[in-house]
Amino acid sequence: MDSVKNRYLLAEKLWSEGSYSAAVLEFDRVSRRDPEGDLGRRAMLRSAMTQTLFLKEHAEAIKKLSRIVEREGESDLGWEAQKEIGEVYFSRLESWSAALTHYQQILKKRPDAPEAPEFQLRVGKCHLSRWAFDSALEAFDLLIKRWPDSEQSALAMLERGNVWLIRGEQRPGDRFASQGKEVYREAIRQYEVFLKHHPGHSRASEALFGMASAYEELEQLEQAVSLYERIKASYPIPQAVQIKLHRLNERITRRSR
Repeated sequence: MDSVKNRYLLAEKLWSEGSYSAAVLEFDRVSRRDPEGDLGRRAMLRSAMTQTLFLKEHAEAIKKLSRIVEREGESDLGWEAQKEIGEVYFSRLESWSAALTHYQQILKKRPDAPEAPEFQLRVGKCHLSRWAFDSALEAFDLLIKRWPDSEQSALAMLERGNVWLIRGEQRPGDRFASQGKEVYREAIRQYEVFLKHHPGHSRASEALFGMASAYEELEQLEQAVSLYERIKASYPIPQAVQIKLHRLNERITRRSR
C-alpha cells in the first residue's frame, strides 16, 4: 500500500510541475496496482481528466471515464465521470450528437440533480448546433417551465431568440424557410421577452445585438443603428459592433441618395 500511495503522490507532484504525460503514466500505474482501492479508482479519474484537459487525448480519456461509469455506477465517482464525459463531448470536441445523447441519458438518471438545468440548457444548444430548431425550442421551453428561477432559464430565453435569428438563414428543408421576414420578427419578440424578464442581465447586450441583426434583415436600418449604438461599450466584441455600424451607415447614405 505504501508503494501505491507513493506512486500516487509522485503522480500528483508531476502534475503540479506540469509534467502531464509523466503524471498520466503514474496515475495509470496506481490504477492498475490498486484497481479496487480508493487511490486506484481516483487515479483513473485523475488520469482521464489530465488527458482531456492538458494533453487533448480526448478519445482515450472518454474510454477511461466510461470504464469508471461502468464500474462505479451511480456513486459520486461515477457521477463525476459522467459529468466529465459530457464536458468532453460538449466543450472540447463540440460533438453535438454525442453530447446530446449523453445529456439526455444522464437527465433520465438524475432529473433532479443540481446540474440538471445546465444539462437541459446544453440539450437545447446541441439541438440548435445541429439545426434542429423545433427540438431546440422544445428543450428551452422545458427548461423555462421546470426551472423558472434558475440562471439557465434566463439563458434559455436568450437562446430562443437565437433560434429564430439563425432560422432566418432559411436552412434547406426547414418548415419556416418560406416565411422570410416573419422569422426575424419572431426573433425580435423573443429577445424582447428575455430583456423584459431580465433587464439587467449580464448578457443583455447580446440580445440587443441579435435584435439589431434582425432589424438589419428587415431593412429597418435606423432601428438597427440605434441598438448597435446602445451596446458599443458593453458588447463583448466591440469591434463587431463598429463594423456593423460602419456598414449600416454606408447603406443608409446610399439609400438616401
